[in-house]
Amino acid sequence: MTLLAPPYEPLPGRALFVVPHPDDEVLGCGAALLAHARAGAPIDVLQVFDGALGNEDGVARAELALRREAELLESLQVLAPEASPTLISWGLPEGHAPTSADLAAAAARLEQLIRTRRPATLFAPWSGDAHPDHHSVSAAVAAALDAMGPEAPRAVAYEVWSDLEPDWVVTPETGDWATLERALACHGSQGGESELRAALRERGRRRALSGAAFGQALACFPRRPVLGRAA
Repeated sequence: MTLLAPPYEPLPGRALFVVPHPDDEVLGCGAALLAHARAGAPIDVLQVFDGALGNEDGVARAELALRREAELLESLQVLAPEASPTLISWGLPEGHAPTSADLAAAAARLEQLIRTRRPATLFAPWSGDAHPDHHSVSAAVAAALDAMGPEAPRAVAYEVWSDLEPDWVVTPETGDWATLERALACHGSQGGESELRAALRERGRRRALSGAAFGQALACFPRRPVLGRAA
């Protein structure tokens, strides 16, 4: 699929990737993480939710949460070993419908994190993603950035389960597709060798620029759903 969007170019400086769950760092923004790491940028990854609802084997919630965080750490070492990414884990309960007070508290916490880590670029799920946890994270990020005004970093939206209208496409270099698949395979608790890999391949092929085998779409944050297009 050819997209009317230019290739994505990383800005210099630290990159902060806000991911709702372990595995979103590959499915949504893995190619961008690779691009920033290759450019020599320090990498921070904020895991917002514990991922403990992704449980098909009767594993206790606390045990699964620890396993999923360990899988994320392993994935990051596959994606960017030379960058030594810093993982920041909030471990909030997955599937919780946040109140207005919850969102305000998360936005304030995120604003403090941004001011402390001082990223040049922040990545977050786009506001139209179908997963409710992704929507909550997007809303909290938007509130934090609004509060920062002109001090806010460049913010980039990524898609995981729902199509956005792209402003850029990341077209990874030769060999990067295999790296993404190896990183996704780290998430063994989530079927990293089957359903997730199929989802990554299908979206990557659709998002590929002409002449590229695969790609991932990005947009200015926040990206709203476009009337008449898939949400």
